Amino acid sequence: MSNIVRVTSAIASLCLAALPVLALATSVHAEPMALTVKVGDLNLTRPDQAAELQLRIKKVTRALCDRGSPAADLGARLTCERAVKDEVIAKLSDHQRQDLRIGEAAMLASAK
Repeated sequence: MSNIVRVTSAIASLCLAALPVLALATSVHAEPMALTVKVGDLNLTRPDQAAELQLRIKKVTRALCDRGSPAADLGARLTCERAVKDEVIAKLSDHQRQDLRIGEAAMLASAK
């Protein structure tokens, strides 16, 4: 009986020792990536510069949301892209958001 307890104890100890290693291996993939969208150099009331901000956001969303995800996982990628864009817009000042609305409206008007 003591052999069974000793073997079971040894196996349990090895399993517990392996858990931190497994956690480290998975945390490398789960670690968030920090990227910056430069906005200070743009006049967001101008349609061309509002479009430039959209391009910068798109570049960041590609870097964050397309990392190793299969094309079949479209829903998750779109959710990620929306979250990134929402976060960038949320971090703009009230004045910058207002300017962006003006620039985007001018972009839409010029597209007609």
